[in-house]
Amino acid sequence: MQITDLNEWLYMDEVMRSFKKDDMYFCEFGITYIHPDDVIALSHRKVLRQQKLDRLKEAYKRRGEWYDDPADPIALLLLPDGRFGIRHGNHRIYLAKKQNITKVRALVDIFIPKSLIPIELQNHIQSCEQEIATLKRNMKNIDHLLKAQPLSNESLVIERKLLKTAYNKQVQKLNDRLLEEATKLQLIPIKL
Repeated sequence: MQITDLNEWLYMDEVMRSFKKDDMYFCEFGITYIHPDDVIALSHRKVLRQQKLDRLKEAYKRRGEWYDDPADPIALLLLPDGRFGIRHGNHRIYLAKKQNITKVRALVDIFIPKSLIPIELQNHIQSCEQEIATLKRNMKNIDHLLKAQPLSNESLVIERKLLKTAYNKQVQKLNDRLLEEATKLQLIPIKL
């Protein structure tokens, strides 16, 4: 199988060009099954390599079935129009499309343009992001202290664990709120 149809693909930099870095939010949807035909954008130009594609195609032939490696999931970004761009797994999606595979397992993140989010929620998100950044900075400071001390300081280790727990909770809380908003805005296709 020769790579000949690259003009049918978009690239993530083209797709995201109209948005500034601070004009977007992302949240994790999780692992789901998607139809490869819903994927429109490769992660970047010149990402596909014929040798890797041939190796994957041969492995597909030997197994006689499509195989998604749970340890190395395809990672996609769900765009506001319901289609996907590839973050990781370009060759597998390309091959799945060529082989007319109807579903592949993928880790999906959702892209939400900031312009769709009400200002009061934007303010709440900014507050959560600041708290997350503070917790991360505090963990980093403790990590530096622990590295500098030849013997482990038990109180610092406990404080680090507490900060990590608070950090994880805050990240999950923010993700859940963004996922809720993406659902409310109908950015998640029913088929997911």
